Amino acid sequence: MTDPIVISVSKPLWTAWATDKKLARLSRPGLAQLSTEQLESDLASLEEAAEDVKAEVVYGLWMDGSQNLPRPITKDGLVDDGDLFALGETPEEALKTAQEVRASTLVRIRTELAQRS
Repeated sequence: MTDPIVISVSKPLWTAWATDKKLARLSRPGLAQLSTEQLESDLASLEEAAEDVKAEVVYGLWMDGSQNLPRPITKDGLVDDGDLFALGETPEEALKTAQEVRASTLVRIRTELAQRS
């Protein structure tokens, strides 16, 4: 494993929260293993959090040498490793990409819940 590095950004870069990283990466069989209560809780959390999403300026990207994506550094510091953030050259682009990722995750959860009923 290599030492973590910080990459400064030379042009404007924006980020917006997309979804919980673990939830976004769960495959269909992974979702099927979660309880209905857990899926309903995750669905409610995602829908509630999505209402407050705003684009933020990225001051740098942090990489730790693993297979993880670079994590943005904003005015509040390094974003949480458990969250998946979208990047874009404009705030609108970052928000749009984040919304698409969230929508995909929400559809997968709703589909799984619908199949159970």
